[in-house]
Amino acid sequence: MNDRRRNRLSVLRDALTALADEIAELQEEEQAAVDNTPESLRDSERAQRSQECSDQIESAVESLRSAVDDLENAIA
Repeated sequence: MNDRRRNRLSVLRDALTALADEIAELQEEEQAAVDNTPESLRDSERAQRSQECSDQIESAVESLRSAVDDLENAIA
């Protein structure tokens, strides 16, 4: 790979890393909201949906971090 493409990938990798970090922060906030749901409401549809959203966001973050790793390997 030439330096120009390697540099472009490096910039994209850094942007993707920042994006994954920001999304991970939102996931942590969502999970904290789920964890702080009163016991009497934990079985509610809304609480279950919040947990599902948190899980899906966590999965997205894992996928982004995997993509970052792949880019890192391509750049090396």
